[in-house]
Amino acid sequence: MKTKIDGVGLSDNSSVSQIIGSSFQEYNFYKNWMNIFAKDFVSPLADSWKGNYDYFLADTVLVSDLWCYKIEVTPHRKEDLAFEGIIWIDTTSFALKQIDVGVGKQVNVNFLEKMRIQQELEPTAAGPWLPVKTRVMVNVAQVSKNSAGLLAKFYTSNRDIVIDKRYPLKFFQQQTEVKEDAHLQARNPDFWAKARHDSLTPAEIKTYALIDTIKQVPVVKAYSNIVAIISSGYYTWKKIDVGNYIYTYAFNDVEAHRIRLGFRTNEFFSTKWEFKTYFGYGTKDERFKYVARLRYIPYRKLWTEMAIERNEDILQFAVNPDGVAAPGAFLASLNFFNVSTRSPFYKKENNAYIQRDIIKGVTQSVRFRNIQFEQIGQHFAYYKHPEQGKASETGTNFNITELTLETRLAKDERFYFIGNYRTSLGTAKLPIVTLRYTRGFGGLLGSDFDYHKFAVAFEQNLGLGTLGRSYYVLTASYTPSRIPYPLLEIHLGNRGYFYNFYGFGLMNFLEFVSDQHIGLNYEHNFSGLLFNRLPLFRKLKWRTFVAANLLVGSLRDENKFLIPDKYPNTDIALIRPQALDYRPYAEVGYGISNILKFLRVTFLHRLTYLDQVQQGNQPKIRRFGVFFSTRFEL
Repeated sequence: MKTKIDGVGLSDNSSVSQIIGSSFQEYNFYKNWMNIFAKDFVSPLADSWKGNYDYFLADTVLVSDLWCYKIEVTPHRKEDLAFEGIIWIDTTSFALKQIDVGVGKQVNVNFLEKMRIQQELEPTAAGPWLPVKTRVMVNVAQVSKNSAGLLAKFYTSNRDIVIDKRYPLKFFQQQTEVKEDAHLQARNPDFWAKARHDSLTPAEIKTYALIDTIKQVPVVKAYSNIVAIISSGYYTWKKIDVGNYIYTYAFNDVEAHRIRLGFRTNEFFSTKWEFKTYFGYGTKDERFKYVARLRYIPYRKLWTEMAIERNEDILQFAVNPDGVAAPGAFLASLNFFNVSTRSPFYKKENNAYIQRDIIKGVTQSVRFRNIQFEQIGQHFAYYKHPEQGKASETGTNFNITELTLETRLAKDERFYFIGNYRTSLGTAKLPIVTLRYTRGFGGLLGSDFDYHKFAVAFEQNLGLGTLGRSYYVLTASYTPSRIPYPLLEIHLGNRGYFYNFYGFGLMNFLEFVSDQHIGLNYEHNFSGLLFNRLPLFRKLKWRTFVAANLLVGSLRDENKFLIPDKYPNTDIALIRPQALDYRPYAEVGYGISNILKFLRVTFLHRLTYLDQVQQGNQPKIRRFGVFFSTRFEL
């Protein structure tokens, strides 16, 4: 399926066009819940109708030669995710014949002024009724008085319905999707002249011409550019994207003033080749940092990409970056202030990878890399020959060469595509499973360690209807080898005020290290379930959520005592990695989201390891913390 969308600030290459194409085209009111705007709206035909709707039998009317009950439906509360309008039910078969429902601006959905859905259904020779006409109108409110709104109308007409061809049941469970190369073909106006079922009306032709004119107005162009920069972090200048702007400046105790500027080529340069780079400089350490990456995308239907990269920059092992997903604001904040307390190293890395969708829902990647680590300061050392005990020679810097195999299983996963990148919209039912194996080759290209590492992760976004939505990430790892703590699982702490869902908000950096662990990050969003029932909060459209972060793990003595007590030839005491004992690390929290449409405040309480002993210059533990974050959601 392909779509063409045009407007001020919109294009076929925007996430809006693809989300609309995959979501707005399908409306099955026989389902209990309909996922619209990434929210679960309860259908007026749902099994749980009694707790959500009031019904009034208005009349019995003739609709397309069929006598139907005309029923008015009204939600108990206008703020709830429910529809208001009229449904027509066939008096003979009790099938849904026609529906005309909508939601108003009172519903707890950001920026929505109004939505209306009209659908007509007809019986087939086989018996089931199928939609033949669907009309949708969405009115998106102005974000501010000086910004533009959006009025979108969609019309779908089905004809020549085939009813005698058999398909497996799962075929009908798939959602309609916009093809990943739709925006590439759609640039050619001749394509749509041939592909449209009907030609454009004179009014539609004038509308497109008006949009093209408005786009060239300087104020409109500036507004569109600002929106694009905020959403992506990059400013597009012809065939180049300049950014990412959140990493442009930082100040810390290692580099002092850190300046960074980068760019990447975009799909207007090439839909197959991408060159990406950035250059950085620290005024205190007086060292240049950079990345140079060449990426090739030979195939998009079964997404395939390969890349080679060289980079030199500062790495903080307290962040344990491998496999960690974290908000950009949180990662950018780590370049500020006390970098020296987070086990910093200069790294020189060469890596290459290839990634391919073997089949839809199964992605395989292979990465090979060689990295040289040069520590900053005197905070790390290890025994090169630990079997000799304290008589062993010590090392302070090290190299690794490793091969990583990663398999990602995501049944019925959907994506939206922006230029040469794709972003997951999640799966329909099952969790996304990631399996990772890393093999370190001692002696290869100067590598100091030989090791094996295993990891698995489960993540899922669960819709629970009226109760809201839950999101969790469950991780586990096992390292059977003897290697120093920078290569083990350093659990991601947080000493700042930016909330990171994938870490532990009240854990110090470098507080716990494991060679085997199981961790859970969980958040449940009630949407408007609670605040919709309180008059003051009902108007503010604030939402509530709860969170929990749990961790169990252990560290073998052979890895713990691989670190000497003191730095070689000095009296500087070194911090040895600390292990969790039989108790889990636990923190729970609660918060308010949708403040001013995008701000979130999270309150966390630490429940265990409250008497943790400080090491070196580590700060005291926090039993309670307040964190801020942003999340754009409808």
